[in-house]
Amino acid sequence: RVVYERARSGMTDAATKPDGGLSAAEVAPLSRNVRIHGEDACKDDQACGHFVIADTPRAHRVCGVELTQMGQAFTTGRYPLHLHFLGSAPGVEIKSNAVHDNHQRGIVVHATSDTLVEENVVMYSKGHLLMTEDSLEEGNKFVRNVLGPS
Repeated sequence: RVVYERARSGMTDAATKPDGGLSAAEVAPLSRNVRIHGEDACKDDQACGHFVIADTPRAHRVCGVELTQMGQAFTTGRYPLHLHFLGSAPGVEIKSNAVHDNHQRGIVVHATSDTLVEENVVMYSKGHLLMTEDSLEEGNKFVRNVLGPS
């Protein structure tokens, strides 16, 4: 909270610890204006919604979206944000999203190549937060993503 308030007020120096050293932290907001949220009723069985772009290499952009309470625990292919069998897809961007508090992984790239996954915040989800699925994925760029505890 202190670091956040200091960042909001424009202060650029780090906080001083009692031992004289400096302390600083990254701030990664989890809220976004566009929100995809699983139903409250799905919490108990952890079988919530999933967002998938499948079988088309056309240009797709998922930017600035919050995905929470998504995914289906213990069910293959039911992930909060999933690129599935797009082949070479250089026009696909997954950028500046917040993917958190989900039941099955975070961002999954499966049989998809040449995409950009950039500046996403992924945390508090069960399993891998960011993953490629089966080694068919080549040339993808994973740039400046923040991965927190799972």
